[in-house]
Amino acid sequence: EFRKWLESIEVLWPGGLAEISDGAIWAPGDESRGVPVPAMMSWAGLPYSNYYHVEIYADEALQDTVSIMGGFNGTWLRADFLEYNTEYFWRVRGIVELVLNQGENPFRYLPGPWSPVSSFTTMLDSEVGPQLVTPAHEAEEVEIPVAFSWEAVAGADSYYLEVSRRADFHETIAVKFLDDTTFGIDDLPDETVYFWRVRGMVAGTPGGWSETRSFTTELRIPDVPVWSPWDGQDDVESDVVLVWGVSNRAEVYDVQVATDREFGTLFVSETGLEETELAVSGLAPGTTYFWRVRAGNRSGYSEWSEPLRFSTVTSSDFCDGQQPLTFDLKQNYPNPFNPVTVIEYTLAEAGEVRLQVFDATGRLVGNLVGERQSAGRYTVHFDGSGLSSGVYVYRLQTGSQIAHRRMTLLK
Repeated sequence: EFRKWLESIEVLWPGGLAEISDGAIWAPGDESRGVPVPAMMSWAGLPYSNYYHVEIYADEALQDTVSIMGGFNGTWLRADFLEYNTEYFWRVRGIVELVLNQGENPFRYLPGPWSPVSSFTTMLDSEVGPQLVTPAHEAEEVEIPVAFSWEAVAGADSYYLEVSRRADFHETIAVKFLDDTTFGIDDLPDETVYFWRVRGMVAGTPGGWSETRSFTTELRIPDVPVWSPWDGQDDVESDVVLVWGVSNRAEVYDVQVATDREFGTLFVSETGLEETELAVSGLAPGTTYFWRVRAGNRSGYSEWSEPLRFSTVTSSDFCDGQQPLTFDLKQNYPNPFNPVTVIEYTLAEAGEVRLQVFDATGRLVGNLVGERQSAGRYTVHFDGSGLSSGVYVYRLQTGSQIAHRRMTLLK
Protein backbone atom coordinates (compact mmCIF):
# COMPACT_ATOMS: atom_id res chain seq x y z
CA GLU A 1 0.00 0.00 0.00
CA PHE A 2 2.86 2.36 0.80
CA ARG A 3 4.40 1.60 -2.61
CA LYS A 4 1.09 2.51 -4.28
CA TRP A 5 1.11 5.73 -2.31
CA LEU A 6 4.55 6.66 -3.60
CA GLU A 7 3.57 5.71 -7.15
CA SER A 8 0.50 7.94 -6.93
CA ILE A 9 2.73 10.84 -5.85
CA GLU A 10 4.92 10.26 -8.87
CA VAL A 11 1.86 10.35 -11.14
CA LEU A 12 0.54 13.58 -9.64
CA TRP A 13 3.93 15.33 -9.58
CA PRO A 14 6.38 13.88 -12.11
CA GLY A 15 9.18 15.82 -10.45
CA GLY A 16 8.50 14.14 -7.11
CA LEU A 17 8.37 15.97 -3.80
CA ALA A 18 10.51 18.80 -5.14
CA GLU A 19 7.46 20.22 -6.92
CA ILE A 20 5.63 20.76 -3.61
CA SER A 21 7.20 24.10 -2.76
CA ASP A 22 7.74 25.43 0.73
CA GLY A 23 5.46 28.10 2.16
CA ALA A 24 5.96 31.83 1.61
CA ILE A 25 5.09 34.00 4.63
CA TRP A 26 3.42 37.35 3.91
CA ALA A 27 2.71 38.85 7.32
CA PRO A 28 4.03 39.50 9.84
CA GLY A 29 7.22 39.83 7.83
CA ASP A 30 10.52 38.60 9.21
CA GLU A 31 11.80 40.73 12.09
CA SER A 32 8.66 42.87 12.09
CA ARG A 33 8.18 44.99 15.20
CA GLY A 34 5.14 46.60 16.75
CA VAL A 35 2.82 43.87 15.45
CA PRO A 36 -0.74 44.47 16.74
CA VAL A 37 -2.37 42.08 19.18
CA PRO A 38 -4.32 40.06 18.10
CA ALA A 39 -2.01 39.45 15.13
CA MET A 40 -3.30 38.69 11.65
CA MET A 41 -0.94 36.09 10.15
CA SER A 42 -1.02 35.24 6.42
CA TRP A 43 0.92 33.23 3.86
CA ALA A 44 0.91 32.47 0.15
CA GLY A 45 -1.27 29.67 -1.12
CA LEU A 46 0.66 26.65 -2.42
CA PRO A 47 -0.05 24.49 -5.50
CA TYR A 48 -1.81 21.22 -4.67
CA SER A 49 -2.13 22.05 -0.94
CA ASN A 50 -5.52 21.30 0.63
CA TYR A 51 -4.63 22.33 4.17
CA TYR A 52 -1.97 24.25 6.08
CA HIS A 53 -0.07 23.56 9.31
CA VAL A 54 1.16 26.54 11.40
CA GLU A 55 3.56 26.50 14.34
CA ILE A 56 4.38 29.43 16.66
CA TYR A 57 7.23 29.36 19.17
CA ALA A 58 8.68 31.68 21.80
CA ASP A 59 12.30 30.83 20.97
CA GLU A 60 14.46 30.67 17.86
CA ALA A 61 15.33 27.02 18.51
CA LEU A 62 11.62 26.14 18.15
CA GLN A 63 11.54 24.36 21.51
CA ASP A 64 9.21 26.63 23.53
CA THR A 65 5.87 25.93 21.85
CA VAL A 66 3.20 28.62 21.93
CA SER A 67 0.75 27.04 19.50
CA ILE A 68 0.62 24.25 16.94
CA MET A 69 -2.36 24.48 14.60
CA GLY A 70 -3.42 22.34 11.65
CA GLY A 71 -6.31 21.85 9.30
CA PHE A 72 -6.52 25.39 7.90
CA ASN A 73 -7.95 25.44 4.39
CA GLY A 74 -7.39 29.19 4.09
CA THR A 75 -4.21 31.23 3.99
CA TRP A 76 -4.60 33.36 7.12
CA LEU A 77 -5.38 33.11 10.81
CA ARG A 78 -6.03 35.51 13.67
CA ALA A 79 -3.71 34.82 16.62
CA ASP A 80 -5.57 36.26 19.62
CA PHE A 81 -3.46 34.44 22.23
CA LEU A 82 -0.24 36.45 21.86
CA GLU A 83 1.29 38.65 24.58
CA TYR A 84 2.36 42.28 24.24
CA ASN A 85 6.04 43.16 23.73
CA THR A 86 7.03 39.55 23.01
CA GLU A 87 9.15 38.04 20.25
CA TYR A 88 7.73 35.05 18.41
CA PHE A 89 9.00 32.65 15.74
CA TRP A 90 6.67 30.94 13.29
CA ARG A 91 6.55 28.78 10.18
CA VAL A 92 3.95 27.20 7.88
CA ARG A 93 3.73 24.27 5.47
CA GLY A 94 1.16 22.90 3.05
CA ILE A 95 -0.57 19.54 3.40
CA VAL A 96 -1.66 17.62 0.28
CA GLU A 97 -4.64 15.27 0.52
CA LEU A 98 -4.37 12.11 -1.60
CA VAL A 99 -7.21 9.70 -2.40
CA LEU A 100 -5.60 6.30 -3.02
CA ASN A 101 -8.55 3.88 -3.07
CA GLN A 102 -12.21 3.43 -2.24
CA GLY A 103 -11.71 1.51 1.00
CA GLU A 104 -12.59 2.46 4.54
CA ASN A 105 -9.54 4.73 4.85
CA PRO A 106 -8.85 6.06 1.32
CA PHE A 107 -7.07 9.28 2.32
CA ARG A 108 -3.38 9.93 2.87
CA TYR A 109 -1.90 13.27 3.82
CA LEU A 110 1.44 14.39 2.44
CA PRO A 111 3.15 17.31 4.26
CA GLY A 112 5.22 19.71 2.21
CA PRO A 113 8.46 21.38 3.37
CA TRP A 114 8.36 24.01 6.12
CA SER A 115 8.69 27.65 5.18
CA PRO A 116 11.73 29.51 6.47
CA VAL A 117 11.23 30.54 10.10
CA SER A 118 10.06 34.14 10.45
CA SER A 119 10.22 36.23 13.61
CA PHE A 120 8.19 39.20 14.82
CA THR A 121 7.72 41.22 18.00
CA THR A 122 4.34 42.35 19.22
CA MET A 123 3.62 45.96 20.19
CA LEU A 124 3.90 47.45 23.64
CA ASP A 125 0.64 47.57 25.52
CA SER A 126 1.06 51.37 25.55
CA GLU A 127 1.04 51.35 21.72
CA VAL A 128 -2.40 49.80 21.36
CA GLY A 129 -4.37 51.51 18.61
CA PRO A 130 -8.06 52.38 18.45
CA GLN A 131 -10.67 49.90 19.67
CA LEU A 132 -12.66 48.78 16.62
CA VAL A 133 -16.46 48.73 16.90
CA THR A 134 -18.10 47.79 13.58
CA PRO A 135 -18.02 45.61 11.56
CA ALA A 136 -17.37 42.89 14.13
CA HIS A 137 -14.57 40.41 13.48
CA GLU A 138 -15.60 37.68 11.02
CA ALA A 139 -19.01 39.29 10.60
CA GLU A 140 -21.05 37.69 7.80
CA GLU A 141 -23.46 39.34 5.35
CA VAL A 142 -22.33 42.86 6.26
CA GLU A 143 -24.70 45.37 4.72
CA ILE A 144 -23.52 47.55 1.83
CA PRO A 145 -22.73 50.45 2.25
CA VAL A 146 -20.34 49.18 4.93
CA ALA A 147 -20.27 51.39 8.04
CA PHE A 148 -16.87 51.43 9.79
CA SER A 149 -16.60 52.79 13.34
CA TRP A 150 -14.07 52.78 16.18
CA GLU A 151 -13.53 54.40 19.54
CA ALA A 152 -11.61 57.67 19.83
CA VAL A 153 -7.99 57.63 21.00
CA ALA A 154 -6.90 60.24 23.55
CA GLY A 155 -4.90 62.99 21.85
CA ALA A 156 -5.58 61.81 18.28
CA ASP A 157 -6.64 64.59 15.90
CA SER A 158 -7.25 62.31 12.90
CA TYR A 159 -7.36 58.65 11.90
CA TYR A 160 -5.95 56.46 9.15
CA LEU A 161 -8.24 53.69 7.85
CA GLU A 162 -7.08 50.81 5.63
CA VAL A 163 -9.31 48.23 3.91
CA SER A 164 -7.88 45.35 1.88
CA ARG A 165 -8.73 41.97 0.41
CA ARG A 166 -5.45 40.62 1.82
CA ALA A 167 -4.65 40.05 5.47
CA ASP A 168 -1.19 41.58 5.00
CA PHE A 169 -2.64 44.80 3.44
CA HIS A 170 -0.22 44.45 0.55
CA GLU A 171 -2.97 45.68 -1.78
CA THR A 172 -5.36 48.18 -0.23
CA ILE A 173 -8.64 49.20 -1.84
CA ALA A 174 -9.38 52.08 0.56
CA VAL A 175 -6.95 54.34 2.39
CA LYS A 176 -8.53 57.30 4.16
CA PHE A 177 -7.37 60.12 6.43
CA LEU A 178 -10.39 60.98 8.56
CA ASP A 179 -11.33 63.55 11.18
CA ASP A 180 -14.13 61.39 12.58
CA THR A 181 -14.40 57.90 14.07
CA THR A 182 -16.91 56.68 11.47
CA PHE A 183 -16.75 56.16 7.72
CA GLY A 184 -18.89 54.43 5.09
CA ILE A 185 -17.88 52.72 1.82
CA ASP A 186 -20.68 52.05 -0.66
CA ASP A 187 -18.89 50.45 -3.62
CA LEU A 188 -17.58 47.17 -2.20
CA PRO A 189 -18.47 44.02 -4.19
CA ASP A 190 -20.91 41.45 -2.80
CA GLU A 191 -19.91 38.23 -0.99
CA THR A 192 -16.25 39.25 -0.61
CA VAL A 193 -13.93 38.91 2.39
CA TYR A 194 -12.19 42.11 3.52
CA PHE A 195 -9.70 43.06 6.22
CA TRP A 196 -9.57 46.43 7.98
CA ARG A 197 -7.61 48.33 10.61
CA VAL A 198 -7.25 51.88 11.98
CA ARG A 199 -4.53 53.95 13.62
CA GLY A 200 -4.70 57.33 15.30
CA MET A 201 -2.65 60.34 14.19
CA VAL A 202 -1.34 63.06 16.52
CA ALA A 203 -0.13 66.18 14.68
CA GLY A 204 0.79 63.99 11.72
CA THR A 205 2.61 61.35 13.78
CA PRO A 206 1.06 57.87 13.47
CA GLY A 207 0.16 55.85 16.54
CA GLY A 208 -0.15 52.10 16.87
CA TRP A 209 -2.42 50.04 14.65
CA SER A 210 -5.62 48.58 15.95
CA GLU A 211 -6.21 44.87 15.70
CA THR A 212 -7.04 43.60 12.21
CA ARG A 213 -10.58 42.43 11.64
CA SER A 214 -12.17 40.56 8.77
CA PHE A 215 -15.74 40.63 7.46
CA THR A 216 -17.73 39.36 4.48
CA THR A 217 -20.11 41.59 2.54
CA GLU A 218 -23.71 40.64 1.91
CA LEU A 219 -25.29 39.42 -1.30
CA ARG A 220 -27.68 42.25 -2.11
CA ILE A 221 -30.98 41.60 -3.81
CA PRO A 222 -30.79 42.30 -7.56
CA ASP A 223 -31.56 45.57 -9.28
CA VAL A 224 -34.90 45.92 -11.03
CA PRO A 225 -34.41 44.77 -14.66
CA VAL A 226 -35.00 46.88 -17.78
CA TRP A 227 -37.08 45.52 -20.60
CA SER A 228 -38.66 45.45 -24.08
CA PRO A 229 -41.13 45.87 -25.79
CA TRP A 230 -40.94 49.43 -24.60
CA ASP A 231 -43.82 51.04 -22.76
CA GLY A 232 -46.68 51.96 -25.05
CA GLN A 233 -45.59 49.98 -28.12
CA ASP A 234 -48.69 49.49 -30.31
CA ASP A 235 -47.61 47.13 -33.09
CA VAL A 236 -46.65 43.93 -31.27
CA GLU A 237 -47.38 40.62 -33.00
CA SER A 238 -49.39 37.82 -31.41
CA ASP A 239 -46.10 35.93 -30.94
CA VAL A 240 -43.56 38.12 -29.16
CA VAL A 241 -40.27 37.74 -27.33
CA LEU A 242 -40.11 39.69 -24.09
CA VAL A 243 -36.55 40.85 -23.45
CA TRP A 244 -34.99 42.53 -20.43
CA GLY A 245 -31.48 43.51 -19.43
CA VAL A 246 -29.20 41.58 -17.08
CA SER A 247 -29.75 42.74 -13.51
CA ASN A 248 -26.81 43.09 -11.15
CA ARG A 249 -26.49 40.07 -8.84
CA ALA A 250 -29.49 38.30 -10.41
CA GLU A 251 -29.66 34.51 -10.50
CA VAL A 252 -33.24 34.05 -11.75
CA TYR A 253 -36.13 36.13 -13.07
CA ASP A 254 -39.93 36.07 -12.72
CA VAL A 255 -42.19 37.42 -15.48
CA GLN A 256 -45.91 38.18 -15.50
CA VAL A 257 -48.18 39.22 -18.39
CA ALA A 258 -51.75 40.34 -17.76
CA THR A 259 -54.62 42.19 -19.38
CA ASP A 260 -54.94 44.63 -16.47
CA ARG A 261 -52.45 46.93 -14.79
CA GLU A 262 -53.11 45.35 -11.37
CA PHE A 263 -52.18 41.88 -12.73
CA GLY A 264 -55.38 40.38 -11.43
CA THR A 265 -55.93 38.39 -14.64
CA LEU A 266 -52.64 36.73 -15.53
CA PHE A 267 -52.03 35.55 -19.09
CA VAL A 268 -48.44 34.43 -18.32
CA SER A 269 -46.70 33.78 -14.98
CA GLU A 270 -43.20 32.30 -15.27
CA THR A 271 -40.77 31.90 -12.37
CA GLY A 272 -37.15 30.86 -11.99
CA LEU A 273 -36.07 31.89 -15.50
CA GLU A 274 -32.30 31.86 -16.00
CA GLU A 275 -32.34 33.71 -19.33
CA THR A 276 -33.23 37.36 -19.95
CA GLU A 277 -35.96 36.69 -22.49
CA LEU A 278 -39.24 34.83 -22.70
CA ALA A 279 -41.19 33.82 -25.83
CA VAL A 280 -44.92 34.43 -25.47
CA SER A 281 -47.39 33.20 -28.08
CA GLY A 282 -51.12 33.25 -28.59
CA LEU A 283 -51.71 36.92 -27.78
CA ALA A 284 -55.11 38.12 -28.93
CA PRO A 285 -55.08 40.67 -31.79
CA GLY A 286 -56.02 44.24 -30.99
CA THR A 287 -55.55 43.71 -27.25
CA THR A 288 -53.68 45.72 -24.64
CA TYR A 289 -51.37 43.80 -22.30
CA PHE A 290 -49.24 44.72 -19.30
CA TRP A 291 -46.07 42.94 -18.29
CA ARG A 292 -43.46 43.17 -15.57
CA VAL A 293 -40.31 41.40 -14.41
CA ARG A 294 -38.35 41.03 -11.19
CA ALA A 295 -34.94 39.55 -10.39
CA GLY A 296 -34.03 37.17 -7.58
CA ASN A 297 -31.10 35.52 -5.86
CA ARG A 298 -30.42 33.67 -2.60
CA SER A 299 -31.03 36.87 -0.64
CA GLY A 300 -34.50 37.52 -2.07
CA TYR A 301 -36.25 39.33 -4.90
CA SER A 302 -36.15 42.86 -6.25
CA GLU A 303 -39.30 44.91 -6.53
CA TRP A 304 -41.40 44.27 -9.62
CA SER A 305 -40.55 46.59 -12.48
CA GLU A 306 -43.08 49.26 -13.31
CA PRO A 307 -45.83 47.71 -15.49
CA LEU A 308 -45.24 48.18 -19.20
CA ARG A 309 -48.11 48.42 -21.64
CA PHE A 310 -48.11 47.10 -25.19
CA SER A 311 -50.85 46.42 -27.72
CA THR A 312 -51.02 43.73 -30.36
CA VAL A 313 -51.75 44.50 -34.00
CA THR A 314 -55.31 44.21 -35.27
CA SER A 315 -56.39 42.19 -38.31
CA SER A 316 -56.75 45.44 -40.32
CA ASP A 317 -52.99 46.00 -40.06
CA PHE A 318 -52.40 43.12 -42.47
CA CYS A 319 -53.53 41.95 -45.81
CA ASP A 320 -53.09 38.66 -47.64
CA GLY A 321 -52.74 36.75 -44.40
CA GLN A 322 -50.38 38.81 -42.23
CA GLN A 323 -48.33 40.61 -44.92
CA PRO A 324 -47.05 43.98 -43.52
CA LEU A 325 -47.98 47.00 -45.57
CA THR A 326 -44.83 49.17 -45.27
CA PHE A 327 -41.05 48.99 -45.16
CA ASP A 328 -39.98 49.99 -41.65
CA LEU A 329 -36.99 49.77 -39.30
CA LYS A 330 -37.89 50.22 -35.66
CA GLN A 331 -35.80 51.56 -32.78
CA ASN A 332 -33.95 48.81 -30.96
CA TYR A 333 -35.02 47.84 -27.45
CA PRO A 334 -33.84 48.13 -24.82
CA ASN A 335 -31.80 51.23 -25.62
CA PRO A 336 -29.28 51.84 -24.11
CA PHE A 337 -28.49 48.13 -23.86
CA ASN A 338 -25.91 45.77 -22.29
CA PRO A 339 -25.03 43.54 -24.01
CA VAL A 340 -28.07 42.24 -25.96
CA THR A 341 -30.73 44.24 -27.74
CA VAL A 342 -33.57 43.47 -30.17
CA ILE A 343 -34.03 44.99 -33.64
CA GLU A 344 -37.38 44.70 -35.41
CA TYR A 345 -38.17 45.50 -39.04
CA THR A 346 -40.94 44.91 -41.57
CA LEU A 347 -40.76 44.25 -45.30
CA ALA A 348 -43.55 45.22 -47.70
CA GLU A 349 -42.32 42.82 -50.37
CA ALA A 350 -39.84 39.99 -50.84
CA GLY A 351 -36.25 40.79 -51.70
CA GLU A 352 -32.59 40.56 -50.79
CA VAL A 353 -32.17 41.97 -47.27
CA ARG A 354 -29.04 43.24 -45.57
CA LEU A 355 -28.96 44.34 -41.89
CA GLN A 356 -25.57 45.57 -40.68
CA VAL A 357 -24.10 47.34 -37.64
CA PHE A 358 -21.38 50.04 -37.82
CA ASP A 359 -19.39 51.85 -35.13
CA ALA A 360 -19.06 55.62 -34.88
CA THR A 361 -16.13 55.63 -37.34
CA GLY A 362 -18.15 53.77 -40.01
CA ARG A 363 -16.36 50.45 -39.46
CA LEU A 364 -18.55 47.39 -40.00
CA VAL A 365 -18.82 45.47 -36.71
CA GLY A 366 -21.71 43.09 -37.40
CA ASN A 367 -23.59 41.39 -40.24
CA LEU A 368 -26.96 40.43 -38.80
CA VAL A 369 -28.92 39.54 -41.96
CA GLY A 370 -27.74 38.81 -45.50
CA GLU A 371 -30.32 36.75 -47.37
CA ARG A 372 -33.52 36.85 -49.36
CA GLN A 373 -36.61 37.22 -47.18
CA SER A 374 -40.35 37.21 -47.81
CA ALA A 375 -42.63 40.09 -46.90
CA GLY A 376 -43.33 40.08 -43.19
CA ARG A 377 -42.19 41.19 -39.77
CA TYR A 378 -38.77 40.12 -38.42
CA THR A 379 -36.94 40.21 -35.11
CA VAL A 380 -33.14 40.01 -34.75
CA HIS A 381 -31.04 39.88 -31.58
CA PHE A 382 -27.75 41.80 -31.55
CA ASP A 383 -25.09 40.86 -28.97
CA GLY A 384 -22.49 43.56 -28.23
CA SER A 385 -20.45 41.49 -25.76
CA GLY A 386 -17.27 41.92 -27.80
CA LEU A 387 -17.69 45.66 -28.33
CA SER A 388 -16.87 48.68 -26.19
CA SER A 389 -19.41 51.19 -24.92
CA GLY A 390 -20.49 53.79 -27.47
CA VAL A 391 -22.96 54.78 -30.17
CA TYR A 392 -23.53 52.36 -33.06
CA VAL A 393 -25.59 52.62 -36.26
CA TYR A 394 -27.67 49.73 -37.62
CA ARG A 395 -28.65 49.90 -41.30
CA LEU A 396 -31.38 48.01 -43.16
CA GLN A 397 -31.36 47.77 -46.96
CA THR A 398 -33.59 45.92 -49.42
CA GLY A 399 -33.54 46.92 -53.08
CA SER A 400 -33.52 50.70 -53.25
CA GLN A 401 -35.01 51.11 -49.77
CA ILE A 402 -32.59 52.04 -46.96
CA ALA A 403 -33.21 52.90 -43.31
CA HIS A 404 -30.88 53.35 -40.37
CA ARG A 405 -31.05 54.16 -36.68
CA ARG A 406 -28.67 54.77 -33.77
CA MET A 407 -28.31 52.66 -30.66
CA THR A 408 -26.16 52.99 -27.53
CA LEU A 409 -24.16 50.19 -25.89
CA LEU A 410 -23.58 51.06 -22.23
CA LYS A 411 -21.43 48.67 -20.17
